[in-house]
Amino acid sequence: MKTEEQMQSTRLVTVNQAATILGLQPGTIRAWYYQRRLSRVRVGRRAIRIPLLEVQRILREGITATEKTPATNQRQSKMLEARA
Repeated sequence: MKTEEQMQSTRLVTVNQAATILGLQPGTIRAWYYQRRLSRVRVGRRAIRIPLLEVQRILREGITATEKTPATNQRQSKMLEARA
């Protein structure tokens, strides 16, 4: 029988679930795993899952929605400049 820690270490969440937990957009989660800021598990030909421990690590480290990908930050800067 698995211990609680072993069960939690194997628990996976979808990209959308990870985004909801972290308060981010799914595209940010995808960018982070392409940038290797976040590990992922492929559970089929196309399906990607994020280990729950990775999501918890990000929460512990205090990474927030303001620390998005550089492209997202550039788009937001341009939008703010256009409004001014």
